[in-house]
Amino acid sequence: MTWRALILVPALLIATAAITLAVAVAAPPRALPAPKTDTLAARLLLPYFEVDFTSPQGRTTLFAVRNDDDAPVAVTIDYFEANRPAVPQLSESLTLGPKQVVTTNVRAKNVIRDDDDVARGYAVIRADRPTIQGDYFQLDDANDFAAGDRLVNADPDSPHNELCRFYTIRSFNGGPFDGGTTFTIWLESDVPATGAAPVAFYTVYNEAGDAIFSGQLFRDALAFRVSSTDLGLLGFEVPPFGAIEFELNQTTGHVWAQMSALGRFSVGLGGSCGDEAPAG
Repeated sequence: MTWRALILVPALLIATAAITLAVAVAAPPRALPAPKTDTLAARLLLPYFEVDFTSPQGRTTLFAVRNDDDAPVAVTIDYFEANRPAVPQLSESLTLGPKQVVTTNVRAKNVIRDDDDVARGYAVIRADRPTIQGDYFQLDDANDFAAGDRLVNADPDSPHNELCRFYTIRSFNGGPFDGGTTFTIWLESDVPATGAAPVAFYTVYNEAGDAIFSGQLFRDALAFRVSSTDLGLLGFEVPPFGAIEFELNQTTGHVWAQMSALGRFSVGLGGSCGDEAPAG
């Protein structure tokens, strides 16, 4: 009797486990939660791309677009030169299947190069309905640098549109961050920048919150990069650590920062933005 009981108990456990497994296999798949609406748009912005064609290991830009819907969506990608907003230099159309992601290396595109054999510009991605999101990366293989962020929600019909006129963003220019901070700036405009009028105004603060100096930024481009050291004025230098407030001149846009350290590390980050100047 004792041996029979020992044999019957495992058999009962095995039978119970088999029933449990059968129930688990037969259960319907769990529905995934819907994405938050502030991550989806019908118009996305790649605020700046740069491709160095002088070397296969030179700087390049990658970006990806994803369809979060369960149905296909038609997408158009327009590539613009840095200061020619009226007509795209290159356009392409594609259909993203349900949940599909398409990644693009701008180096593989026939984009227009400047005289130094470097292509600079930006891209606008449009969909026939607000179901897309994406990300981008700036890669510099020669210096082992890489940094990225989400593609910017530039949908005028979205309550979560991320284009602003005022930005406050951190600045590192000392300690291990010997490469300083480079700001990527994109301006929303239908006409080119001439360089005769400032595209932005800025105020530099130290970590104690003291305003060190203010300046004006002149550029003949709507999409460009500028280093923190270039923002210094005669007799004034950007402090090693602090923050910079930008006011874009009579337009909205986007500002993003990339900090470089020790010749081989980098990090990208955004800041706070709004349509009114920060209090203070």
